[in-house]
Amino acid sequence: NTVGTRITVTNSPRAVAITPDGKTAYVTQGSGTGVVPIDLATNTVGATIPTGGSLPGAIAITPDGKTAYVGHRSSTVPVVTPIDIATNTAGTSVLDYLEGHNDPCVKWASRGAYPAGCSTRARTKTTAP
Repeated sequence: NTVGTRITVTNSPRAVAITPDGKTAYVTQGSGTGVVPIDLATNTVGATIPTGGSLPGAIAITPDGKTAYVGHRSSTVPVVTPIDIATNTAGTSVLDYLEGHNDPCVKWASRGAYPAGCSTRARTKTTAP
């Protein structure tokens, strides 16, 4: 086992999700305001995708690889923002919350996949798309 080439992502990388085809990784910027795509064939970091909020944390990609869901804050309100994988653009954020905490959680993004840091007891105030 050897360590490969380091891939630099700014603003405190926090969480990563890889598309089902294994071609792209999406990394949340824990102290930033967006998500960074990385081409895994070339280890090339793409342009930051702004999520319209701050402190992006948990991220999950739907099994069909079409959408990533990112938990973050909009002001002091926890929200989830969808990202269209084909265009790398963020959609409209929806309200989300984790019972007993004020942290966003995208438990429903992959229909049963619980990203790191998310509780299986999480509830949302919206329904999954």
